[in-house]
Amino acid sequence: MDRGTKVVPLSWLKMTMAKNNKISVDHPLLKRLRELDRNMSDSEDLGDVGLYIGHENEPGFYDDSPQEAIAFAATGGDGDHYSLIAVEGVVTERSPVVLTWPSEGENIVVAPDLETFLRVGLHCGFFVYLDVLDPEITGEGENWLADYLDDEQKEVLQRLARELNLTPLPAEALQFEELNQQYADRFQNSVNKTGRFTE
Repeated sequence: MDRGTKVVPLSWLKMTMAKNNKISVDHPLLKRLRELDRNMSDSEDLGDVGLYIGHENEPGFYDDSPQEAIAFAATGGDGDHYSLIAVEGVVTERSPVVLTWPSEGENIVVAPDLETFLRVGLHCGFFVYLDVLDPEITGEGENWLADYLDDEQKEVLQRLARELNLTPLPAEALQFEELNQQYADRFQNSVNKTGRFTE
């Protein structure tokens, strides 16, 4: 090794990289979602419906995580997590939502924005978010919650709807195929397979 070369500790390098990966965020609904998460009790937790909220504005830490995005929630299973893609360098209310499956090496754009993501997720929760694409699972009108949810999960989803002033949307609101074609170039570090999910 050249005597003029400095050895940089790995911990310092990781810390510097994390600081440089901070992404600007201007997203009032995300702020309200995080506040709701902080205010919920242990017996009524967004994690119960597959929405473990992250409070840092940083990318996911898996190789497959989108880099021009912030990971805002995890499902609680196999490292699966949701991110908001930065639009023109900033995460805003126009940022699409991406589901990353590290075990499959895949990223799927699941909603055009956070509000649509939450409103569609009111049917089934977020652990099995794409179940909403099955018309036999989602209800309509007053009966919009999936039958397989238990009472506690239904209460959490009803509180999410009430606190954030959300109403359920049908799966068609996802614009699934169009979004995945539009943002496919963002996932050079992973596979973007959407053929198995159809509207």
